[in-house]
Amino acid sequence: MKGLRYSLDNRIGDGLFSVRSEELKADCHTADILIHDSHYRPEEILEHRGWGHSDYRSALDLALKANVEKLILFHHAPEARDGDVMEIAGLGEAFSKEENSNLKIEGGAKENSVP
Repeated sequence: MKGLRYSLDNRIGDGLFSVRSEELKADCHTADILIHDSHYRPEEILEHRGWGHSDYRSALDLALKANVEKLILFHHAPEARDGDVMEIAGLGEAFSKEENSNLKIEGGAKENSVP
């Protein structure tokens, strides 16, 4: 096992309060498991620029580039429900399969989740 990388409260990208994906890729390349911020959906990210959170698709792209074995999508928006978390995990898995990747994806549990 190579290790675990836990990365929350970051915005992947090239903008205000963001971390460049190449820097994260280098850091995550040594991990088998990546637990990453997935606070938003891709269509929500532009309206929350500078809020310091990533969307699940950016986390997925990072995991694929870094060749991690498992991605756990975590740190979801407070209003997200368990079903929302499971939906984005399913969307991520579908994209991973389209990319012919064996990346395993899980939706991390929410604290105080709302059914």
